[in-house]
Amino acid sequence: MVINNSKIARGALYILAFLINFEMINLFGDQGQLSIGRIGGYIYICTFLYIKYRIQWDDIKKLSPFFIIFIGVILASSALHLTNNSLVLFDMSLLQNIVLFFLLISHERYDPGVLEKSFFAFSLGAMLSSILYLLNFGIEYEEGRVTIFGDNENAIGIRMAIACIYCIYIFISNKRMFSIVSIIIILVPSMLFLMLGTGSRVAFISFCLMYLLILLADFFTHPLKKGWRFVLYLTLSFFMLVPSMLSNELLNNRLILSSKGDLAGRENIWPAYLSVVEKSPLIGYGYSGFNEVSQYIFGGLVSPHNVVIEILLYGGYIALIAFISFILYLIFIGISCYQSQKKYIGLIFMISYLGLFFSGQVLHTKIMWIILALNYISSYYKMAPKKKGKYVCNYIQ
Repeated sequence: MVINNSKIARGALYILAFLINFEMINLFGDQGQLSIGRIGGYIYICTFLYIKYRIQWDDIKKLSPFFIIFIGVILASSALHLTNNSLVLFDMSLLQNIVLFFLLISHERYDPGVLEKSFFAFSLGAMLSSILYLLNFGIEYEEGRVTIFGDNENAIGIRMAIACIYCIYIFISNKRMFSIVSIIIILVPSMLFLMLGTGSRVAFISFCLMYLLILLADFFTHPLKKGWRFVLYLTLSFFMLVPSMLSNELLNNRLILSSKGDLAGRENIWPAYLSVVEKSPLIGYGYSGFNEVSQYIFGGLVSPHNVVIEILLYGGYIALIAFISFILYLIFIGISCYQSQKKYIGLIFMISYLGLFFSGQVLHTKIMWIILALNYISSYYKMAPKKKGKYVCNYIQ
């Protein structure tokens, strides 16, 4: 077998996607900076440079207005709010993820379909995490919620939800239902158990919405042919998945608390941060000012647990409008792709993105930037006429 540049780059991307599930494992202990996930990112970036893939400047020109405004405002605001105690101009993790986003969409140009395939490697990593959970390896409990290798419970839960949905998507879309690829569906229950064990409300709700929409999307591709599958899968999920989820006491209690306004402290954090946003609404406080604000309000660094508020604090309404415009642009691309080509997995994943957008972290989360890249590459396809009025997707080089 000849190993060419395309295969090397593809392997590096698959390694990155697989290792995202183990991002909190650090080679130098809790205080080190060289995590497994970061190593995967470095391997991918170095591989990209080694094989001399060129960045697609057309994509940069198209997207640069969003990022120039977003990054520029935050940098300017950080510079204005520099103090002796806080000298942070920008977060390198966020910058690395933006670079990763552009590398991913350039990679897709050279190797069409590679981004969607990378979710298979990601799902394998999620499966390994769930197996370690069943073996009780690296597992700890915080207030009854499962954490593995010290990772955030919501982060684990949302990864399991995405991996489960991808496996279901592979199973549904594969013509040979019992092929080697589609058989990975048998490991979905173990990932669901881990997701439920985290007690993550955003993961649970995201999974339910993604699962329902993926069935509907599959049904509407060929309603007459796939109507029976829609009814069958919906019935099976009702009698098998719903009881197991509703029997989870931890998750049920947290959902009940949500209905009573208990959002795990967010109901106190959000108003506190919003009260200071009003004092610098246009450009925020930058990273340097955010550190000072957080220290002043909470006595330490506390995450806003909401990306809208987070961006308002970093760059005010100017940065927020730029970033939300970018997200809406990608969602529009995803909708257009589904309408014209019936390709929908990227759009389905945006539900998990929006779930974390309003309740957690997405700016520093690699899998979320891969989801954004997956939606953007939908614009690389066009519909070309074929015989007898039928259409086929052609890749735009």
